[in-house]
Amino acid sequence: MGLLAALAFYSILKKEKAGNTLALVTLALAIVSIGMMSWTGLTGGEIRHTEIRKDAVMAAPADNINTSEQEDDD
Repeated sequence: MGLLAALAFYSILKKEKAGNTLALVTLALAIVSIGMMSWTGLTGGEIRHTEIRKDAVMAAPADNINTSEQEDDD
């Protein structure tokens, strides 16, 4: 895409007819690329962060969980 943008920029500077067309094609590809990156970020976030999933179920906090087996011997 960078090469296409450079070619469009060069064509616009040289006042060629294809310059505007190449600029529009570059813009369209950039918009599509942004959309694809956004989608990838969203789906990656859904995998890693369960709180943003649509079907997320929040676990209830556990009260008074004692992980040690020790008792007070007074």
